[in-house]
Amino acid sequence: MKGIIGIGNPLKSDDGIGVALLREMEKREFPQQVQTFEVGIASMDLLHILEDLDKAILIDAVHFGGAPGDYCFFTPDNVDSLQESSSPHTADILDVLELSREMGGLPEEIIIMGIEPDDTSFGEGFSKNLEENFPELKKTLYEKIGVFFEF
Repeated sequence: MKGIIGIGNPLKSDDGIGVALLREMEKREFPQQVQTFEVGIASMDLLHILEDLDKAILIDAVHFGGAPGDYCFFTPDNVDSLQESSSPHTADILDVLELSREMGGLPEEIIIMGIEPDDTSFGEGFSKNLEENFPELKKTLYEKIGVFFEF
C-alpha cells in the first residue's frame, strides 16, 4: 500500500499546510492502493501508519532556509540539517521515522515535502506567501505523487 500523509496543526497558521494539502489531494482520484492519512500533530500515530506502507509521501511545514512558501523534497536519510529545525514537530517526526526504521516498519521508499512556513502562531489561515503559493504547491504535490507512486 502507498500513503500520502499530512502533518501539522491547522490552528497554527502555516503549520497546517501539510494537512491542508492532504485535504486537497483527497479531492483527487487515486488508484485504490493509495491511501491518505491525516496525522496532524499526533506523531506517534505515524508509527502505526508507516508499518503498513511500501511507499509514503509526508507533507509538513519545515524550516529549511527557503523563502516562506518555498518547498523541497527530501528523504529521511538527508535531513541532518533539519534536526535543528524550529518547526514544532519536525524533531518528533524524525524520531518516529528512526524508531520505525529500528522496528523494521519504515516503508521501502519515503519522501517528505517540506514547505517553508512564515507564521506558525495561533490562528487559522495562511500567511500571504503560502496563500499565494498554495495553487503551485497543490500542482507540484499532485505531480510528485504520480511520479513517485508510478501511475
